[in-house]
Amino acid sequence: MLYFCWHAGKLLHTEMITRILNAPVNLYFDVTPIGKSLNKFSKDLNQLEDGLGYQVGAMTVLFYNLL
Repeated sequence: MLYFCWHAGKLLHTEMITRILNAPVNLYFDVTPIGKSLNKFSKDLNQLEDGLGYQVGAMTVLFYNLL
């Protein structure tokens, strides 16, 4: 399960980097400070790594309790 969370985080990070690097320079980088972009990266990846693993584990436990 940890592997799937890691893989999802890797895909999310790759997609975010791709979209930011392909954004028009005058529309994104002039308006958005670099700290805001870094904060968004760290917040999204942290929620994915911490929250997803816990929620999938809790769902698995509930499923087995239901059976």
